[in-house]
Amino acid sequence: MRVPSPRFVVTLVAGLAIFLVPVATAASASAQMSVTAQPNKTLVQTDTSFHITGSVLNATAPLVVRLQASVDKGWSNVGSRHTSAAGVYSISLKENHVGTDTFRVAVYQTAAAPLPTTVPLGVSPTFKVTIASWTYLSTWKPMNRGGQTGQVEINGVTYSSSVYYNDANGAGHRYTEYALKRHCYELTGVLGLNDLDYAGTYGEFMVLTDGKTVLDATVRVGQARPMDLHVAGVLVLHLGWTFSDPYHRYTMAYGNARVFCSF
Repeated sequence: MRVPSPRFVVTLVAGLAIFLVPVATAASASAQMSVTAQPNKTLVQTDTSFHITGSVLNATAPLVVRLQASVDKGWSNVGSRHTSAAGVYSISLKENHVGTDTFRVAVYQTAAAPLPTTVPLGVSPTFKVTIASWTYLSTWKPMNRGGQTGQVEINGVTYSSSVYYNDANGAGHRYTEYALKRHCYELTGVLGLNDLDYAGTYGEFMVLTDGKTVLDATVRVGQARPMDLHVAGVLVLHLGWTFSDPYHRYTMAYGNARVFCSF
């Protein structure tokens, strides 16, 4: 279990100072107030704010709600906010590391940091938020030894973090594969051949996810084809190149190919 202390950056509308303090688990709490909590996103990019809104039902005066993260079978405070007189609240949070965290919102009478034995007046149902970030596949270790990484110029644009194959053996299919571990969500890049290659040369790009073809495109020198694919739940990503010209050596590239992942 990851310790959230260095991960959380809290943005508070009211400007309250926040301290990470272990608090009692809900097992001993006798919740009397009904609390709702709803994140505006459940998949968020690192260092990007997301918001939790909700209400304390039947509240008749302002109360303090604390956003708490599950840590080592307990809960730690990562944000707080006063409710309105009607019990409505909103808290904003940023995380700077990838992963999935479990949260809840607990209600207290005062803004004083609760003791480990303090029982909340009410606790919301738990909810999860996954934090992910973009990384270039050129920085990953592939499952096989196919493909190279580096700079390629496609249709006048330089892509410095590309995955490519420079064919020296004529026509044929080449490929490289990556383990996405079912924790990636999107794949982007630009397909093309190196601008220095022989005029008229073309090749076929094929992307497979767990053996299923999700992209099959033929591209010529001087063309650039954008790629944007959903890869949620995919275990293995296959990037393939089929070279069609047996007489010339040329380069086919996934320009600046990158994935949005939570590990």
